[in-house]
Amino acid sequence: MAKINKAEKAKTKFSQIKNQLDCPFVVYADFESILKTVKKEEKKDENGVVISEPEKNTVCYQEHNACSYSFVVVLDLKSINSL
Repeated sequence: MAKINKAEKAKTKFSQIKNQLDCPFVVYADFESILKTVKKEEKKDENGVVISEPEKNTVCYQEHNACSYSFVVVLDLKSINSL
């Protein structure tokens, strides 16, 4: 059972390792992407006057376009044979 101790800033600790479940497989995955530069577009009203936007902490300057992916499934045969 996980215990929360307020004195230790409410960190969770798993103490009953014997109750852990084995994981029979793990999937590792990865995407590759092409970075495309994004042009900043100015927003204008119907009169052609530039509308100022509030300052943002995040600036979009690139767009990720996925071009390929890969994944591999790794089996733990010991765990499977014990089922």
